Amino acid sequence: MNTFLIILGVVTLAAGVLIYRQRSNKIADSDNVLSPNVVKKANEKVQVTKQETSSEVNQIVEELDVLKKKTKSQLVDYAAEKGVKLSSRLKKADLVNEVYKLK
Repeated sequence: MNTFLIILGVVTLAAGVLIYRQRSNKIADSDNVLSPNVVKKANEKVQVTKQETSSEVNQIVEELDVLKKKTKSQLVDYAAEKGVKLSSRLKKADLVNEVYKLK
């Protein structure tokens, strides 16, 4: 119980200091919702990075889907065109991975 009260006291103190500093304009808070502008900017950056990463992942998935639809001999032939000799004994999944590395 004492541990809980100590933690509660520390959190309350930290919240009080944050609110005081925001009210005294030492921490920027343009819209007065008790959320510092620095946190808002960081959140915006994370959202942009998330969108960029999501589009890159979707593009990679589409490329892999195209490669998965090819036969093993087509994958080996494509690798040969790129100057890499691959064995047709490899599993199709391994061939797809090797051909994707060539792109």
